[in-house]
Amino acid sequence: MNDQQCRMCGGSLHPATINHIQPFEGRYVLIEHLPALVCERCGETYLTPDSHDLIVRILQGSSTPTRIEPVAVYDLSA
Repeated sequence: MNDQQCRMCGGSLHPATINHIQPFEGRYVLIEHLPALVCERCGETYLTPDSHDLIVRILQGSSTPTRIEPVAVYDLSA
């Protein structure tokens, strides 16, 4: 049983996989199926130390992307 609580609402955290967008060197990297803890009440997500280490390894170039997708960009500053 997981006894960790959400810092936002106090709800219980449960293991799940998420899609995580990580800014890196002026671009964004999408990491699918990343293990995380998710609050059952508010949906806040928390990365585990292992997930953090995995992100660092990916960004350091230790693996090849599964695919590359075009992304629509909307600039609302104009």
